[in-house]
Amino acid sequence: MDDTPDDNRGGTAPALLTLTITQASGMYRISSAGTTKYYLDLGSEHLVVRACGAGSGRFPFDNEWSTLLSVSSYNLSTRHLDHGTIRVGERPRYTFDPGPTWPDHEWRWQRIVESIELLPPHEAATTRTQFPRALQGGPA
Repeated sequence: MDDTPDDNRGGTAPALLTLTITQASGMYRISSAGTTKYYLDLGSEHLVVRACGAGSGRFPFDNEWSTLLSVSSYNLSTRHLDHGTIRVGERPRYTFDPGPTWPDHEWRWQRIVESIELLPPHEAATTRTQFPRALQGGPA
């Protein structure tokens, strides 16, 4: 994890400016200007959930954990796409697999990231149980 810290304003753990997925562990909340948040659970399974906020468009598999396949961060100024990272000030693209009964991978673009937060263990545990797993079952 490239844990480039932001300043520590509240006496809690500093927010991250960059998250490198292959080097990170734990649960992260990725926030933008909108009410929708993305959560990444980078424990033994790499999972993602799009927690749809009020006023946001609705998509299949919102509010459900899915297997995170890849993430890229798009810099709007340079038009550079950096694979495996999420950065404050850039737009991440998440590619995920909802489950064995879904025929294709899905992807979502998030708005420009305003914060990346590592959740404390108690909040991570609550968040894990807040959302069900997407499509479960045997092979399609």
